[in-house]
Amino acid sequence: MTLIIIISVISLFIPFLHVGLSRLIKWKSNSMKTMLPVFLFYFFLCFLAAALVGRYTAPDILAICSLVIFFWFGYMEAFSMICRGFSLHIIVDILQNRSLSLIEINENYADGKGIEWLLRKRLYDLRDLRLVDIDGDIVKIRRPFGLLIGLAGLLMKRVLKMGEGG
Repeated sequence: MTLIIIISVISLFIPFLHVGLSRLIKWKSNSMKTMLPVFLFYFFLCFLAAALVGRYTAPDILAICSLVIFFWFGYMEAFSMICRGFSLHIIVDILQNRSLSLIEINENYADGKGIEWLLRKRLYDLRDLRLVDIDGDIVKIRRPFGLLIGLAGLLMKRVLKMGEGG
């Protein structure tokens, strides 16, 4: 029980580890690219704390790993929603400007880059991941990875009953 409390307390410092390590190493941003080294450092800290507290059996170590990974993915999801969450970004833009018309939201999204920029950026990201091909104005699923991920997404939507837009 003591170890669970210690790991939970260490987990409160994940954002500080992320930002602090990013600045210490002088990465240009606290992006998702910095997550792996920060996760490995966080994982090391948790196991260092476990080693200092006492000896553990294999199930204890599995529980430690599960707890560490649970907290880490929670942080990653929160970070991703703040940085890349489309709806949240719109809310922040409206809040910063007090109010915006639909046209202003479309034009001012992402510091004036606009929603069209977002769509193009995401499509180019998918292209760079080799999930789609872009030929002029035509976007097609790329095989095999794009097809597999698309089918997995459709299956998840059906299982979770997410509907058309979910």
